[in-house]
Amino acid sequence: MDLEKSIGRNSVVESFLERFKNALLRGEIKPGDQLPTEKEFSQKLGIGRSSLREAMKMLEVLGVVEIRRGDGTYVVEEVNSNSLNPLVFSLLLKSGTTRELVELRYIIEVGYTKIAAEKMTEEDLGEIRRVVSDHKEAIEEEEENLGQYENKFHRLILEATHNPFIIEIGKTVFKLFEHSIQKTSEMVPNLATRHHELILDALEEGSSDQVEDAIYESFEVWRDHVRD
Repeated sequence: MDLEKSIGRNSVVESFLERFKNALLRGEIKPGDQLPTEKEFSQKLGIGRSSLREAMKMLEVLGVVEIRRGDGTYVVEEVNSNSLNPLVFSLLLKSGTTRELVELRYIIEVGYTKIAAEKMTEEDLGEIRRVVSDHKEAIEEEEENLGQYENKFHRLILEATHNPFIIEIGKTVFKLFEHSIQKTSEMVPNLATRHHELILDALEEGSSDQVEDAIYESFEVWRDHVRD
């Protein structure tokens, strides 16, 4: 039976994307793999080439596959940070309250920072110390774009989890808060670095309770600007 005729083109595209996702999860398709040709894929799956082409274009826009002209279609090794991230857009379209946004960031940040405290290396700690020091120096020299230090501080802690799943989800969720975090840092820069020092102290101690207390304190000022 022709799948496209039986369930309709839009459903065929959705069905293909779901099957593709499941194949990735099961390891049947791996990063870097070259996919079958359009003709081979179409015949194997029993779907029209136009529907397959549409699905591939969607995967390309999402940054999941790379279409190399004259060579073929490949699963990317790593999703480009500039690619359209459907989770970010989905979250942005939600009409959540400020409290709900604060709760989201709180549970994400406390969770990954506690894991970082358990798994981070001395090299990780050294890099975090340097960015805190650079941030303080930038404030003294009245540099612009202090938000870059905020972003780097949080990214380094995320990376210190050494867990690719946590890192990717953390980076995605933080896109929701980048503007408000940077704005807070620029409005009360010395308080921002003080909070970073508290979090750094907690990481050095490896204390889960201390991590949570430090993050909670850092939220006191930021949450007033989360919806600005």
